[in-house]
Amino acid sequence: MKRRLKKTTKYVFTTISSTIKKRKEELNLNRSDILSDESLVSNIINNKRTTKYPNLMSDFNAQDIRENLKFNNLDEMLWGQIKWNVLLKKSN
Repeated sequence: MKRRLKKTTKYVFTTISSTIKKRKEELNLNRSDILSDESLVSNIINNKRTTKYPNLMSDFNAQDIRENLKFNNLDEMLWGQIKWNVLLKKSN
């Protein structure tokens, strides 16, 4: 059970990081265009969770990132690229 949870968690965080990185590149933005904390942006797009940010970002930062990357809403940014069949396989 614990191993499956790790797999699904890793998949979700990797997908979110990839989505944010892709949008950053599409919009040709610098890290500072996304958040003033450029090191945090680097951690997010490289999927490097820390003890300070175990979920990559806080609710507050997520709203700023969503807005600066021009996602319609948080669901689009966080869940829009998740392939649910892949997530289901990882949970089994």
